[in-house]
Amino acid sequence: MRFIGDVHGKFEQYESLIKGVDESIQVGDMGLGFSAPTPNGIRAFPDPPYDVMKREGNHRFIRGNHDDPAACRSQCLCIADGHSEGDMFFCGGALSVNLKGRTEGLNWWPDEELSDPDIARVREKYLDEKPAIMVTHDCPHEVAQAVLLQHQIEKAVAISRTRQAFQGMWERYKPDTWVFGHWHLPMDKVISGTRFICLAELEPRDL
Repeated sequence: MRFIGDVHGKFEQYESLIKGVDESIQVGDMGLGFSAPTPNGIRAFPDPPYDVMKREGNHRFIRGNHDDPAACRSQCLCIADGHSEGDMFFCGGALSVNLKGRTEGLNWWPDEELSDPDIARVREKYLDEKPAIMVTHDCPHEVAQAVLLQHQIEKAVAISRTRQAFQGMWERYKPDTWVFGHWHLPMDKVISGTRFICLAELEPRDL
């Protein structure tokens, strides 16, 4: 299985990463429904290359905070939050901290993080199924701190509903492997028995 880091609408590079690969999962911030500022104004990203994703094999993604949640829910190639499959468990979403210049409905959505009831549902299912591999956009709060520390970035990690939920889930049950993106910084480190793999933008990792 190939895992791919944040794409942010860079679909030509993404297509090259799935070419000749039977199956992949992109870990959020594909760029679905996202509009970005350019020198000529706001530009909407094109849709992901769904035809190529289907033709090349089984290539899917979870949602990040740079993806329109409603558009993700309507797309069959987007893996739903709380979905489990074999020994893997999936959950997207994250908090956007850089909201300056962002516009609701264009490049920011109030439901970018799961609601408390949805988090409770996901938590219960995770603890019941005890997956070997967790695939998310963000990560537990403690792990986010470890990512920054490894890269010698002295910055406090913002408190978020998503990171707090993942922290609590991880403290109660530790999967073998946890793959995520969001931070755009590579890391492969075992913390308290779990191998955490943070993928940089467009970084592929075969597991």
